[in-house]
Amino acid sequence: MFVVVAAVFVMQGTGAAVTEAWCFNPRAIVEQHEVYRLWTGAALHSGILHIVFNLLAAVSLSPMLELRYGTAGIFVLSLLMQTLAAVLGVASGYAAAQGAGAWAPVWLLKCFPYRGCSIGLSGLLFSYITMHVHIEDTMPRSLFGFCSVPAKMYPWALLVILQILWPGVSLGGHLFGIVAGYAGFLYFGPHVQAVRWEWCIPSSVTRLECYKMGSGGLILSGVLHDPNASSGGRWMPSFMSSSSTPAPFQGQGRVLGGSGPVSSGAPPARPGSSPTPPNPRPKPPPQGRFPGQGRSLADGGDLV
Repeated sequence: MFVVVAAVFVMQGTGAAVTEAWCFNPRAIVEQHEVYRLWTGAALHSGILHIVFNLLAAVSLSPMLELRYGTAGIFVLSLLMQTLAAVLGVASGYAAAQGAGAWAPVWLLKCFPYRGCSIGLSGLLFSYITMHVHIEDTMPRSLFGFCSVPAKMYPWALLVILQILWPGVSLGGHLFGIVAGYAGFLYFGPHVQAVRWEWCIPSSVTRLECYKMGSGGLILSGVLHDPNASSGGRWMPSFMSSSSTPAPFQGQGRVLGGSGPVSSGAPPARPGSSPTPPNPRPKPPPQGRFPGQGRSLADGGDLV
């Protein structure tokens, strides 16, 4: 993904024609049937700061999900969420355009444009954020270091803050990215995990060190997240065993080089050596009278 985004950004430097031809434009998708714009708009960026911030966010979010769903799984999941968010963007833009002058106010046309040209990866990043905060919802999230919000409210709070700080950003792209993130976590994700994607991928690719098979759990900093827990996830150290004391061996063994069975309670004897008799149990001390003599206090005589 990073290589594709960087290559497309280099192509954008050759002229504005690339941006106009590939940006997300609902009108061009509906009227001119340019369906490819559903995905190509996410690879375009408006400048160096735009692409740097988006790629830094992707670097911090996508590896966590890749450990859970695998390299092939997160690729398929990203396509599904991007498609859903883009289709919702087209539908909302078309509905707002049809209602212009009738029921749709002007601000709605600005938030969900039909003739606009949107670019950027931030819609998919909002999907990643939504999935991540629902997989690991134990800690509150910081909003630019100013305040903390509950994990599940973080995508919505970030949506509002970004819209206030930068009114020109795509509200529809971010909003539908959150919706697609919910669909990815609740519906797409379990189905993607159930598919064995490696059957259609060359073995030379799956053997690469950077390729992840997917674990079904989120492993971070030596901690394993169990997604099947009833309370939304259970955290346990990945190096701990489920039982603290191993059970003793039950059954019979056989001495190497010998033919007779050996009881699990007695150690095996070496071939050619005489068996060692078991140690007798120590006799308990005699009960009753003290065996010996004593001396009473303040008296010099012995007591029997």
